[in-house]
Amino acid sequence: MATTGAVQERTKAVITKAEETIRELEQTVQSMPETPEKGSSPWLLGAALGSIAIAIVLYARKRKDDATFVGLWAPTFLALGLFRDLLKIRKVR
Repeated sequence: MATTGAVQERTKAVITKAEETIRELEQTVQSMPETPEKGSSPWLLGAALGSIAIAIVLYARKRKDDATFVGLWAPTFLALGLFRDLLKIRKVR
């Protein structure tokens, strides 16, 4: 069974670590730009919407396997846009 002193020391260590983490987060937030950067590339958004439209057309023409394949491109294009935005944020820091 832990003694009261050991519990208090462990509690102080956890609080100290939490305070350090809060300070790091505050520094990160302060280093971010005030205004958000321009969003994802319109080309990637257009490609995602286009792949959805093509998938709908393929599905309507009873080509379900092709429609599924092309429809799965949309999240890939959107993920590429998010990755691009994350790289831009990282460069700002």
